[in-house]
Amino acid sequence: MPPLRHCRRCLAGLLSLLVASAWADPPAVRAGLDSLEDLVGQLIRVQQATHAARSEWQDQEAQLKREEELLRQRVADAAERLQTMTTERVKAQAERQAATEAATQAEEKLARYFAPIAAAEARLRELQPHLPPLLLENLGSEFAKLPPADRPVTQADAGDRLRLVFELTTEVEQFDAAIHAGRLILTPPTGEAREMDVLQLGLATAFAVAADGSLAAVGTPGADAWQWEWRPELAKSIRTALLVYQKKQPAEFVELPLQLGRVQP
Repeated sequence: MPPLRHCRRCLAGLLSLLVASAWADPPAVRAGLDSLEDLVGQLIRVQQATHAARSEWQDQEAQLKREEELLRQRVADAAERLQTMTTERVKAQAERQAATEAATQAEEKLARYFAPIAAAEARLRELQPHLPPLLLENLGSEFAKLPPADRPVTQADAGDRLRLVFELTTEVEQFDAAIHAGRLILTPPTGEAREMDVLQLGLATAFAVAADGSLAAVGTPGADAWQWEWRPELAKSIRTALLVYQKKQPAEFVELPLQLGRVQP
């Protein structure tokens, strides 16, 4: 399309020609001239509108291109962030899996290390009902500290549980290696509880005698508890053995029934 200024020049020349010829036939030429001026005005307005629309489109086109470029950049940035996040997520999953495997291996290793503690606790629980009453009087509160059998040994309580196992085991072994004397409340077949003097030989056998010598008993480990066999005929021998042990009379041979061997629950 020719530039607007060129069209205006052509229209101006045409109008001059028509004005010049209007003198030959003024009424008819004037009417045609007016109509032509209207057409020219419409044409000029159309060209102006076209030019304005073209300018506006060019401005909008540039704006749209800028917005398109901005959107493309945002998409590229979002894709880059997504890629980074995906990489980090994969890395985090791998690290979490590795940590889980390491924790599992550590737990298995600790379980192997702690197995002897659990086994020693189980052994002490089995042994407790077979221990002499004189020993349990002193260690009953310590045995009560043993955790339930279904509680696993953890890193947090392994030290305390190992210490308790050592303490109880040491006390039991020391008691088993010596002779002890004390007093217990026992119930004879008559049903009346009596306080009796007791001579304990390690974990194997105990001898009990009443103060007046009327009752005597021999104690041995039973299936579920310490058992007493009432033997009144042994009262004098047991009293003599106690006096010798307490160094209240000279040593002498005393015949007493003994059961040799270690305590087996």
